[in-house]
Amino acid sequence: MNPGDADLTSGTSDRWIVGVSGPRSGVIDPCLKDPIIEESIESANLPSTHLSIKLREAAKKEDADRIADCLRRGLKSGDVSIISPKN
Repeated sequence: MNPGDADLTSGTSDRWIVGVSGPRSGVIDPCLKDPIIEESIESANLPSTHLSIKLREAAKKEDADRIADCLRRGLKSGDVSIISPKN
């Protein structure tokens, strides 16, 4: 998958959300230190099968793409997606 290829769907939140579904492996800690991230929540099962990253109110599509691209580079497994704010 190339940068910018994350699945993009329209959401119901007022924020951009980047998600990873499926069992994931790899190194993503540097991605989670981006200052545009407001919070990240992952499922408690091991290995975790869902990660949801909510971006700050000021975030733009480019920020969501940057986080998704970082995750994709660090992950060996798991599907990255982006949910846009509601219109």
